[in-house]
Amino acid sequence: MAKNPKKYTLKAQYNFTNDGAVGAWTSLANNIVIPDNAIVTNTVIHVVSAVTTGSGTPTLSWGIGPTGGTANRFIALPNQAYTNYSQDAIVKGYPTKANGAESLYVIWGSFSGVTGGIIDIYVSYYIGYAE
Repeated sequence: MAKNPKKYTLKAQYNFTNDGAVGAWTSLANNIVIPDNAIVTNTVIHVVSAVTTGSGTPTLSWGIGPTGGTANRFIALPNQAYTNYSQDAIVKGYPTKANGAESLYVIWGSFSGVTGGIIDIYVSYYIGYAE
C-alpha cells in the first residue's frame, strides 16, 4: 500500500418508495460499486426518514456481495429491529474487504408491514493491492 493511501467514501441510499421491502437480498436502486480489493474501514448508516410500519415488527440487515449477485456477508449487525431506524439514527457497521467489485444489499425480516423510510449508507475504504 502507498505511504499515504487515499481514503474514499461512497454513498448509497435505501428509499422505500424505490426499493420496497422484501424478504430476499435486494440491490438498491441508488447503489454503489465498491472496487476490487477495497479495504472497507467504516460503514455508517444514517436514517434520513424513519422506517415506518403499519403492523408487525420488521427487522433489517445490510450486506455486500458481487455486483449483480447477492450479499455474502454482513456489513452491520444483522436483524436489527426497525425501531433502531428512527429519524436521524446512526447505525455503525463492520470493516471488511471487497473480493471483486461489490455492491450493497438489504434484506427485511417480517417485512409485510413496512410503509416507509429513507436511509443513507456511507462506505469508507482504502484500495488494497492483490498479492
